[in-house]
Amino acid sequence: MNPRSATETAGAISAAPTAGERAASGMQAYRAANPTPPIRRIAKKLAAMFVGNLPGAGMRLRVYRWLGVELGGDNFISRECYLDPFFPEMITLGRGVWLAPRVIIQCHNEKSDLLKPVVFEDNSWVGAGAIIGPGVTVGRGAVIAAGAVVFNDVPANSIVLGNPGRVVGKVPDKESK
Repeated sequence: MNPRSATETAGAISAAPTAGERAASGMQAYRAANPTPPIRRIAKKLAAMFVGNLPGAGMRLRVYRWLGVELGGDNFISRECYLDPFFPEMITLGRGVWLAPRVIIQCHNEKSDLLKPVVFEDNSWVGAGAIIGPGVTVGRGAVIAAGAVVFNDVPANSIVLGNPGRVVGKVPDKESK
């Protein structure tokens, strides 16, 4: 019986991979590494179709959490939001994130085999009808205006608007008032 080397032991105890590490090799590899039983996959697809029309924000949050979206607390997801139903576990919302109606968050692109996580840091807001693409990180306290189309990272405490989304200003500090 040979004892394991220190590097083998350390590798076996390593932390669970992050969403970005899980998706690093593309959508097909991610699906192969994370198989889902067919009945659960069907149930999740059906829930994802109807969750945006549930009457209460609390109900929507519970269903999104069940689907795999990481929620930090004190979140609000309005009606008719479209959070990627194929890879909801790739979406992370920090504390105090608010999504207005009809926001679209997409983590994947079927044609290019692209799969990247979308992260919203604490206290960020997204206006109605905004579109957030794969791999975007929205910084702490950032505001994305209604109808903005964002495919690049958003710096903390910034205001983004337009198509394509561009930084047009900074969010004023609460202490300066």
